[in-house]
Amino acid sequence: MPPITEDEYRRQMDDAYRAVGRYVVEFSQLVGRMRNLLTGRLSGEDVPQAISELALGEATAHQMMVAFFGACRYLGGFDAAEAKVEAHLRNRVAHTIEKRNDVAHGDWWIGILRSDATDMIPPKLVRIRPLRDGYEKTENLTAHDLDTQTDEIIDLINLVEEFGRLALGLPVHTTSPDGKFGYEHGVFRVSDVLVKDGPTVTRTGPHAGEVEPLIYFS
Repeated sequence: MPPITEDEYRRQMDDAYRAVGRYVVEFSQLVGRMRNLLTGRLSGEDVPQAISELALGEATAHQMMVAFFGACRYLGGFDAAEAKVEAHLRNRVAHTIEKRNDVAHGDWWIGILRSDATDMIPPKLVRIRPLRDGYEKTENLTAHDLDTQTDEIIDLINLVEEFGRLALGLPVHTTSPDGKFGYEHGVFRVSDVLVKDGPTVTRTGPHAGEVEPLIYFS
């Protein structure tokens, strides 16, 4: 095979950088949504939202996750089915934070050519964790791999946003049988809309059709 062309090499490099950047940006949206939902719930006539934002603005992703889901559990008064929804989403967020830590704090090796110079080796991510057995974690992540993981984060953003609004009693968009839109808060419970269904959470609750889905596009 002939050596990789300069244009193709540059294209693969740019695609890898784009995918890493997109992943980091969408992860920040996930944490930001949890913060915004919680600060919105903590704020009121006597407490500007800026005060809550100042209190939580320096929280790490893990701290934000704990505060958000803790508040949802406290205020949501969950039944057993709703507790399963909360645990599933919290575990997904925790896993995403761990993965993001690798992406953000690991060493990226992008642009290394194969020995015969016919192509670029897929981007390699190396994370050194000194106090763990097998301290070096290495994996190859192509731009496609990262885009797939980013799409999963976007799906999680939508679920967390809707879950948070329902659990915290924040306003949700509603539709009536005649197709009219409304804006209600505290009317629906988590189980009215979200259900833990096998390995995932779905919008198959008995009143899901009455609540407009919150769709975030990348």
